[in-house]
Amino acid sequence: MLLILQFLRRHLHQLQLLMFHLLLQMFHHHLLLHNNLNQIECHLHLIDQLQFEVYHLLLN
Repeated sequence: MLLILQFLRRHLHQLQLLMFHLLLQMFHHHLLLHNNLNQIECHLHLIDQLQFEVYHLLLN
């Protein structure tokens, strides 16, 4: 029973990270559609950093 709970907890965490990753991508595309270049550069940099972090968390 404990093993099942640990398994679920671990995969729930991965699913949450994956959802966060997808939300970041959606936000990224949203920014690209609304061309305010100064804001976009700042946000894209932040999004890239976050996606990098999330990707590494997903791999672990």
